[in-house]
Amino acid sequence: MSELPSDLLARWPGRFRFVQLFVALDDPDRRDRGTLTDAVLAGIVAAQDERAVVTELIDDGQFASALRFIDQCTALAADVSQLYEKLDASRATYLQKLSDRLLRLRHRSTAACLRFDIDEEDLKTACDVSWAAAEERLTSAATKLDVRIAAEADKLRERMAGEDLPANAVELFDRLLADGKLRAAAYIVEHRDPDLQGPEEVPPLPAWIWTVDSPDEVLRWYLEPGLPRPAEFASWADIDESARQLLADYDRLSVGGEVAAQDFAASLDRFLGPFPGPPVVNPIPGGYLTKLRNVFRDEDLAALRPVELFVADQDTTSVPTGMGAEPIIAVGRSIEANGGAMRGTCAVLGLRDLLRLVTVRDRRRVSLLRILGRQWPPAAFGAGSPTQLSRTLPSEPAARWRSLCWITDLAGLGGVLVAEALAFQTAYDPRLLQVFVDHLSGSGRSLMRLDGPNQWHQDEQLAAAVESAMVHSIQRSPFALAAFWTAMGSQSPGEEVSLDRMVLTLALHGNGKEWERELRSGIAELADCWFVESVGVDRITLRSCGAIVGLASVAERRIREIGAQLDDAEALSEIAAPTAWAAYRYALGTGWPEYERLRSSGDASGEALTAALCDLVMPDDDLLDDITDLAGEVDAAQIAGEMGEVFATQHPGIELSVVALTTAPTAVSGSAMRVMLYELLANAADSVGGSGSISLVIKLVEQDVLIDVQDSGPGISAEIDNSYRLFRRGVSTRGGGRGVGLYLARRLARRVDGEVDLIARTNEHPVFSGAHFQLILPRP
Repeated sequence: MSELPSDLLARWPGRFRFVQLFVALDDPDRRDRGTLTDAVLAGIVAAQDERAVVTELIDDGQFASALRFIDQCTALAADVSQLYEKLDASRATYLQKLSDRLLRLRHRSTAACLRFDIDEEDLKTACDVSWAAAEERLTSAATKLDVRIAAEADKLRERMAGEDLPANAVELFDRLLADGKLRAAAYIVEHRDPDLQGPEEVPPLPAWIWTVDSPDEVLRWYLEPGLPRPAEFASWADIDESARQLLADYDRLSVGGEVAAQDFAASLDRFLGPFPGPPVVNPIPGGYLTKLRNVFRDEDLAALRPVELFVADQDTTSVPTGMGAEPIIAVGRSIEANGGAMRGTCAVLGLRDLLRLVTVRDRRRVSLLRILGRQWPPAAFGAGSPTQLSRTLPSEPAARWRSLCWITDLAGLGGVLVAEALAFQTAYDPRLLQVFVDHLSGSGRSLMRLDGPNQWHQDEQLAAAVESAMVHSIQRSPFALAAFWTAMGSQSPGEEVSLDRMVLTLALHGNGKEWERELRSGIAELADCWFVESVGVDRITLRSCGAIVGLASVAERRIREIGAQLDDAEALSEIAAPTAWAAYRYALGTGWPEYERLRSSGDASGEALTAALCDLVMPDDDLLDDITDLAGEVDAAQIAGEMGEVFATQHPGIELSVVALTTAPTAVSGSAMRVMLYELLANAADSVGGSGSISLVIKLVEQDVLIDVQDSGPGISAEIDNSYRLFRRGVSTRGGGRGVGLYLARRLARRVDGEVDLIARTNEHPVFSGAHFQLILPRP
């Protein structure tokens, strides 16, 4: 009896060069002669080798086929370990994509007030075999949901037909139905109230449609009705009296003066809401400063505070520097908006945006903040630090979700879709949420930029920042880190993993030893961590969120690293206590005074000093705002000399040259000075490696103390294309978990009216050819 062609092909060694053939042979339903013939012809045309075929299978999410391919193809024997790692990473990516798609469907069903049932575990099992199979089921579920939403929308339209509601309510109702937001649409019908909560219910500003050379021409059409105007202006001309007065007072800013500034401020407050009374105007260089009391009065907005308004003189072309850390609005006939190129505390309300704003009838504060929020940092909306975020986001789930939507919408980070992605990625953890918010506001790139928010881990700097935020609370505990990474490497997030399984995982990927006692201790330490869903004496379940799923691809590597640390007593000692040099990083922490007392007393035992070092904890950078004793008076030259001696002990191969006046009195506390100098010198030491030269020069210039730090390293990498990006948290070209020092040094300096600047990426000095940073601090 002759064998079937499929049986012959299944044993043919050449099948590993034909991707479609290999997949067809895996599927009994596709083993007909026509399919197999087409697969062979396609493989001949593609002309791929074994490595290319298995890579295509992995990238396409055909995991079962890829696994069999790796096991059966002897030509890839040398690459098996690397291919398994690639397959695991691809599985993690598609699993996150699956979770994201499910989250979107659930949000759609929630917005439509429809129940959405799907077997998530069954889908995960299908995804482990083939992404195409899982995606087919997701698409089918989405289609069924669309049909149900359309049917419910028709029912709501029938109900709306019998209602007599204002035109704006009807317009909003239609828009909500088109977006599938049936719950919000039903609210309008039931409560006859178009003033819904949530940014998606507030229409966007009208687009700028004019092709005229200057918005001043459009302003003239409003102020001088007799001028010839194009027909399309009719849709813009219908503005109320408060809007017309606002434009008239803006036009009078060309004359300048305190009265014109006061009139404009009053008109803007009146335009935004109930008039709170005449504002108080204070002359400052370049114009006048006052407060707007209506900007954050919308009940949906968390930041209920006045906002300062700078009204420029008629000849002022730029906003004065040093106007404070709170949000400021700048307006003037000669001031141009920055186009959102760089965020700062001062946002310019230009004429073009003002002309769009006056056409808005309802929720004017929201429209104004959408203009300004793309220029302000997210801190203006309660997202400036993890601590601020934890205060901004309520604990009640619906209110917390609405607040996050407002932050992403007003700050121009992407609106409700990005809010969904952020909630999924972070489970609302403030520190992790801050990492993503900083990334979005700093880079201008959306989490949605590649293939959904699942691709963030392809950005090395972002992935390093996410990992650092995730393990922040356990970073100094090797046992907790071992438990975290082995739990992640043993089971998918959301699934319980036993201690025995974790011990086996650490033994396989670590150093071969069984660390049961250490892992048990680590599990206990993880009990209070936000990313732990449940924990017992010998079991743990990690929470299922995007960030944890995204980090799964590095779990095996981290397990190997932590296994080496557990096996290295010296490494464990370094983790437990910082060196005398590294202790300066913690000078603002609560444990510093006791450590400093023991160190300076000279009679403390080595054990006592080591214990004090172990107790040093750096306050989270987001908690630095709560430290009020940064100001003071200290001799920068004395502190630099003291730290130079400790630096020499820590870095014997680096020559540190300290040049200073006899004294250099500075208006900062000793602790703040130590932290800033430590971060600058540590950055320089990292740059030069184990050997090189660093120069620290202190000089007095007028009312400031200038501290220049230069090194003989390679300078600032071109990978960081703008100098101001150096000072963002997490920005570094020296590996993961870095990029905090310069950010922290600048933040502390600015708290005491100082600054840290990059003077040069590289220097022409024959010795100090690397980067040149300058710390500027005020004198007493």
